[in-house]
Amino acid sequence: MFGYFGLGGIVFDLAFFQTIGLMKEQALSVVPLFIFMGYVVEQAGLMERLLRAFQVILAPVRGSLYIGVILTATVFAMANGIVGAAVPVAVLYNFFLDHFIAGFTVGAIKWPPAPGGGNRGAGIVDSHRGRHLESERLPGLPPSLEECMAVAVAAPPLLRDRRLLAIWEKVRNNIRLSPEDGLALFETEDLHGLGRMADFAKSRLHGERVFFVLNRYVNPTNVCVLSCSFCDFARKKGEEGAFENSIEDVLEMIKPGTREAHIVGGHHPDWPFEYYERLIGAIHAARPETQIKAFTAAEIDYLWRRWKIEPLQALTRLKRAGLRSMPGGGAEIFSARLQKALHYTGKADADRWLEIHGIAHSLGIKTNATMLYGHIETMAERVEHLVRLREQQDKSGGFLTFIPLAYQVGTTKLVPRQTPPTDDLRTIAVSRLLLDNFPHIEAYWVMIGEETASVALNFGASDVNGTLEDEKIAHMAQAESPAGLAQEQILRMIRDAGKVAVERDALYSVVKVWN
Repeated sequence: MFGYFGLGGIVFDLAFFQTIGLMKEQALSVVPLFIFMGYVVEQAGLMERLLRAFQVILAPVRGSLYIGVILTATVFAMANGIVGAAVPVAVLYNFFLDHFIAGFTVGAIKWPPAPGGGNRGAGIVDSHRGRHLESERLPGLPPSLEECMAVAVAAPPLLRDRRLLAIWEKVRNNIRLSPEDGLALFETEDLHGLGRMADFAKSRLHGERVFFVLNRYVNPTNVCVLSCSFCDFARKKGEEGAFENSIEDVLEMIKPGTREAHIVGGHHPDWPFEYYERLIGAIHAARPETQIKAFTAAEIDYLWRRWKIEPLQALTRLKRAGLRSMPGGGAEIFSARLQKALHYTGKADADRWLEIHGIAHSLGIKTNATMLYGHIETMAERVEHLVRLREQQDKSGGFLTFIPLAYQVGTTKLVPRQTPPTDDLRTIAVSRLLLDNFPHIEAYWVMIGEETASVALNFGASDVNGTLEDEKIAHMAQAESPAGLAQEQILRMIRDAGKVAVERDALYSVVKVWN
């Protein structure tokens, strides 16, 4: 009645105890030795890790093992003339077994290392003790005992949603998730289990490191020919609140020492392509230390619509002027339904947006990607968006970061209220698990707030963007976060999550590791 696992447990244990029964005196004499060995293992801090290593194997058959243990202990006691000890033996054995199964997390150590990689950099994370074991040995050498016993990253202790068990096995074994898996992740009520899986995936890539940059947000203009239903930033020419910055104005905004200039703006009806080309050239000449990340794929597409400058030509000229990378805005949601419903049919659709990023990648221009969520989209549309980004990354390989952008209700009010922090965490976690070929997932503190962004660093995020001085797009939609953070606030956000802050540049070259 208790199945093959219970029967197998009885057969195995009977064989084991029968062996003891043939040598009772000798067996009893080594009990003190076993106790001493157990004490040594416990003092070395290895017991819990050993116990965790068996959880995945034993957890599914817990009930059957218990039945097998009780019957086996009874048979052993009766066979050896100690019937009165049957119950205590069974209880003690079950207690031991329970410690193998319950309450611990299980991890995985990949060995041998990936070709050409070794284990330097990402290292091994012992999540129970909260430290990062940075390996300094040469590639190809076996791990030390401490590294072998350290669990690479914690996995969900006991997943409450059974649908996640098969997904966890895929994640643990680096098997790509399907769209159906993605939908199950968005639908699950086991947010904690989802987060632990995403943190596993993130830590496998970056250990405990979280990246940030000292950057300046620049909007040359908010004058725009479009009328997107979700946008509080855009204004028509001459409308109250509209602004247009000259090249000189922009140069004054970017202070010496700024590591990244993040430049996006409205689709201006009159500014020719040459304005943008001169803008990039002027910044590059005046601030050579500043890496320029500028113009979304939607803006590049608009320059073709308005001035017939093909994306390949536009990006080639902008790169020559000093462009280093592109932001990921303008993607919104890859959905024809939403394009019509939210009135953004006048900007690049999914195919065009992906095409332009593919062109940028072919020119050696790294880019980011985004998704606007928390309005009237469906979970299936979110999954489709992520899968299409993953497919494009397979083709062109130039995406650095994915940034989920939480819709700000502002005055557009597509929905009654801001999507809750649980949805922010869920979206970041699912993004990390589905976008297995993206180096980074970002917790964009501007739109989700500092507190949620800090928590998200344990839900799969490995980047918090940066200081973002004078950000306007989200704040014109009444985002409650500050319009820029000091470096110390960024560091605190990362440290509060128990992570290691790494200052980077626009292309993720490490500038400094903050201890």
